[in-house]
Amino acid sequence: MREIINTSKAFIKNKQRNFVIFSQVFSAIVTIALGKLIAVYISPKDFGTYNLSMATYFLFFSLFFSPALQYIKAHNHELKEIGHKNIIKLFILFYIVVAVMMFWILDWQQKLTQHTYFIILITLIANILFNVFSDYFNITGKLNLFSWANILKALAGLVSIYALHQFCSYFFSSADILWLVQFFGFLLGIIFFIKAYPLYLTSLEKFSPFFREYFKYAFPLMVLAFWTWINTYIDRFVIEYYLSTKEVGIYNANLGLGSKFFLMINPLFLALITQTSFNNEIKLESRKKHIIKYAKFYTIISLLGILILALSYNLVGKIFLSKNYSDGFYIIFWTALSYFVITLTYFYEIIFYAAKNTKIILIANMIAAIINLSLNLMLIPKLHLIGALIGLMIASVIKFLYVYFQFKNKKI
Repeated sequence: MREIINTSKAFIKNKQRNFVIFSQVFSAIVTIALGKLIAVYISPKDFGTYNLSMATYFLFFSLFFSPALQYIKAHNHELKEIGHKNIIKLFILFYIVVAVMMFWILDWQQKLTQHTYFIILITLIANILFNVFSDYFNITGKLNLFSWANILKALAGLVSIYALHQFCSYFFSSADILWLVQFFGFLLGIIFFIKAYPLYLTSLEKFSPFFREYFKYAFPLMVLAFWTWINTYIDRFVIEYYLSTKEVGIYNANLGLGSKFFLMINPLFLALITQTSFNNEIKLESRKKHIIKYAKFYTIISLLGILILALSYNLVGKIFLSKNYSDGFYIIFWTALSYFVITLTYFYEIIFYAAKNTKIILIANMIAAIINLSLNLMLIPKLHLIGALIGLMIASVIKFLYVYFQFKNKKI
């Protein structure tokens, strides 16, 4: 306990890092406020429609653009030599492929209007650019810029949903408004910080050898992204298939609120263990002991929060959502419990990231995804949304047990 207190005191003295954490917590609080406005302005059916298209969007973003963004981060110190020319070509190629595939799937799924499709495409561009900039600020130590970009993004989303609903609801559907909220959030971050990003248009090699090298790097990340997406989003499509789009909206709104409690406090704890976990000069066993201490402390605090939430989830739902979503208020508690397990798993995963042993994390996500999908298909037709919660909970626990077993028994 004394070590935790001493580490926390040293942590508090780092003002720049504290501002990063403040920005993350502030952004999460603003997101909760945004969720309240969505619950008031948007019907469960319309919110469900948006979430199904967003899940499809994230599939393509995770498969094509997340690995490319990770590649830029990993090669940041070599960008002057590599240049951005081939990277820009790569993004253009992926953008064309994704634009065609996403149009075909979303049109088949929801019969998209042309302006909805256009809004999604410009949101995709803004999303990519915002991530490129914020990743650069983060890894180059420009943490104040990184923090302000995220704060402005969150605030832009909050302001834009109010303005769009009040003044533009005649011109745009509810789903369009939600996509525009995303777009304006990314756009504000880009406008304010585009000048701070260096652009190198030189290129030392042709595109073909660059692409082959990139694909070797990205393929394992694409596989991991696919299984992570299955584990995170597939339940929405099963709910829509067996129940209705309205049920998707109710489920996702309450799940989003329930997950926020631990997604807000977890970064605070991970920040306390990251530096030690990635320090190869410290013995592995010492790093593991450090992680275990903080995981136990996190568990104690989290269980207290879960107990309070168990007694008050109806009140929490009334405050942060609306009556339109009241049929799913019980989801808030069970989601929070599941996300406690999910975020606790992050503590033990971090040592595998530090050791670049992501095979363990891939296997864990595959196991969880297969279990989650199987349980959803079996339970949702009979138990409805409770079936989705059971699938989420069991998959989360099994993933945690697998990662924890590897953490305790592997030399890494």
